[in-house]
Amino acid sequence: MTRHETEDKRIVITQFFCFLIALLVSYIFPESKTTPNFKVADALVMTGTVLLAIKLTIAE
Repeated sequence: MTRHETEDKRIVITQFFCFLIALLVSYIFPESKTTPNFKVADALVMTGTVLLAIKLTIAE
């Protein structure tokens, strides 16, 4: 496996965990919609999306 493929795999795994944590935060705290928990979830979704965009941009 080349260095580029290893980095792609790492980015995809990190992006997946960002989406997973964001989903868990929204399910754990569903009644508190005005708390910073949803801001954290939104930030994690944006982070995952940016990581995926980076991966697609750098793809061979």
